[in-house]
Amino acid sequence: MKSLSLNLKMSNEKITSFGGSILLAGFIKKLGLEERLDSSLPKAGSNRGYKPSHKILSLISSIMLSGEGRYSNIDRLRKDDTIKTIWGLDNMPHSTKIGEWFLRNGKSNGDFATGAVKKTIDELSLD
Repeated sequence: MKSLSLNLKMSNEKITSFGGSILLAGFIKKLGLEERLDSSLPKAGSNRGYKPSHKILSLISSIMLSGEGRYSNIDRLRKDDTIKTIWGLDNMPHSTKIGEWFLRNGKSNGDFATGAVKKTIDELSLD
């Protein structure tokens, strides 16, 4: 068996246990998903509200990184400055704001979140 020789140095750089998500975040950026979400989903009621893409990408990152579909995991990610930088979510919404947005835009006959993301992905595949 071959052994590896590693040189370790101290650094002041910020790290995260979710560093591998840079691949998924880069893929999402290459697809232009953020722009598509912002152009096709309902905007916040005020000019100070979060972009639709920030709400959806926060939820996607939470599901992908935690393996669970809990809104509360978003709040844990909000405290991780490195993950916010990787995902381009310097202004990551609180989980309650995302839930309120889904409720406000939902329909009694369907799931707004699933339908909105599916519609955007379907549009991407047409290009």
